[in-house]
Formats: sequence, C-alpha cells, structure tokens
Amino acid sequence: MTKKKKEVELLLKKGEDFSLIAKKLSDDTSAKTNGGDLGFVTIFTLPYELENLVYQTAVGKYSGFIRSSSGWHIIKVLEERNAAGKMKVQQ
Repeated sequence: MTKKKKEVELLLKKGEDFSLIAKKLSDDTSAKTNGGDLGFVTIFTLPYELENLVYQTAVGKYSGFIRSSSGWHIIKVLEERNAAGKMKVQQ
C-alpha cells in the first residue's frame, strides 16, 4: 500500500471531510476545485469497474480502494436518486 493511500485511510478514519482530503491529496487536477465530486453517476459515465464500485457502495459510506488504468480510487456515495427512465423525443 502506498504512503498516500495509508494517509487517506487514516484521515477518513479520523472523520476528516472527504472533499478536503480529495483537494489536498488527489492526483486528479479537477479534484483541486471540485473536491472529488463526480455528480450523479449514470450508466456508462465511468469506467466499468468504478461504476460497479459506485453501485455497490451504500449511501453515506466509503468504498474500498480500487485500482484502474488511471490510478487508485476511493468512492463516497453522498446520495442516490431514482433513474430518470426513458423518454420519447423527436428532433
């Protein structure tokens, strides 16, 4: 386990704010401004392994770490909403 992963785990166990940890420690440059907030996740918006992690994590909880081709990830699910469903449209 990397030093940074251990630091993240320790801070989360202490109850530190997830978005502040993301701003401080994430290698993702967008996390510096959005605090790691991905917004609502719908099908095909994330790589498959991350999407599965999101759907398997309960609201208010953290996932375990998962490695993808772009690095290590940890997810906190803030809220859940019902799917919008299908709409019939015409252009």
